Amino acid sequence: MNWIPIINKELHDQVDGKINEIFSALTQHEADFKVPDLFTGESGICLFLAYYSQLSNNSDLDLTTYIDNIVDMTDEIFSTPLNDYKDITIISELGWMIQHLSLHNMIDIDSEDYFRDLDESLYESLFLFINNNRYDCLNGVINIGIYFYNRYLYGNNEKCYTYLEEMVEQMAAKRIEEDGLVKWMSIVDYKNHRLGYNLGIAHGIPGLILFFIKLYDINIKKDLLSRLIIKSSLYLLSHKRVLGKFKSYFPGIYSDIEESDKTKLSLNNNHETRLGWCYGDLSVGYALYKASLLGFDEIMFLEEESLDILIQTTYRKSLIDMGIKDACLCHGTAGISHIYNRLYHLSGNDEFKNAASFWLCETLGMAKEENIFAGYVTDLYNNEEKKIEILKNRSFLSGISGIGLFFLSVLHPSEPYWDECMLLS
Repeated sequence: MNWIPIINKELHDQVDGKINEIFSALTQHEADFKVPDLFTGESGICLFLAYYSQLSNNSDLDLTTYIDNIVDMTDEIFSTPLNDYKDITIISELGWMIQHLSLHNMIDIDSEDYFRDLDESLYESLFLFINNNRYDCLNGVINIGIYFYNRYLYGNNEKCYTYLEEMVEQMAAKRIEEDGLVKWMSIVDYKNHRLGYNLGIAHGIPGLILFFIKLYDINIKKDLLSRLIIKSSLYLLSHKRVLGKFKSYFPGIYSDIEESDKTKLSLNNNHETRLGWCYGDLSVGYALYKASLLGFDEIMFLEEESLDILIQTTYRKSLIDMGIKDACLCHGTAGISHIYNRLYHLSGNDEFKNAASFWLCETLGMAKEENIFAGYVTDLYNNEEKKIEILKNRSFLSGISGIGLFFLSVLHPSEPYWDECMLLS
């Protein structure tokens, strides 16, 4: 894809300055507690440092040593059988990150030295995730699937191709099919162990669709995947609501499951969703639009339908109404701008370019704190204490590493392949 920076001359220096501030914050202020994973820990920071090093021509960063230190953090995990959900995804995320940086010539590391013995363990873990309704890209089966996708595509590892075929077959066996629609039940409330249907990229069916599209493109179980993509896209569309009664087209979660007390998750079925990568109309619309580009006859109408949904989201610009409180990739302004930037490059529609520019400016405006973390803090809800916590956050998904990668993508004419881990490329 020919990647065109959306930034104008007026903002160029401001964005470049923020990138350098983020680099300084990450290299000068280490975390009190380090974790190795991609979305919340050191692997995500390493991803930013690698792209920063390549695009800014900074050759002073010793990324190999940085990666070795991350691997050292995982020694205990490597030395025991993989049977903990979080430990499993830490390994698959680290594997993806190393393969990704090696593929794009940012590091000179033979990934086989790190992971040749892990494929079998991660393969066995696929069934642990599938059998327990854990499908998502943050801490579910897609997390491992992205690892195997890269192991096959860039390492000519035929065994990983077979693993992906089996994964698709197992996922197909777990589907719920009714009236020509396909859905997957997953945990939507971990505290109360409640099941339902998740309608966000981060944890739900849109993420599955986007991952299935990647597998379809490399000729894995194409007949089966085409049916799953078509029917699950139609399932998402079946939950489209009428604007006016609701501020958003789609809820974040849906449940038709009768609980023991004969109640349903009615609040979740009817709640509004904000703009963001993780949930909401932008999340669902992006998955539907990507599905439409495959050209299946059964969903030929979906391109126009999904573009209508996505263009409607560009009119939603109130941070208060959207519940947007920070700049992160997951649920903040940077993630919103980045998706619009992707949509602009996919469709050529200037409405998405304008929306990306608007949310870029909002992201710059979020840097309000003086002398810390390039001005950025994160609002995160503490489930245990039932309150919002304001955090200095270094991470990829909800902190300054991800914001820095976003800024690099608007400044440089280089496609931001890093967003594969978010299922956007």
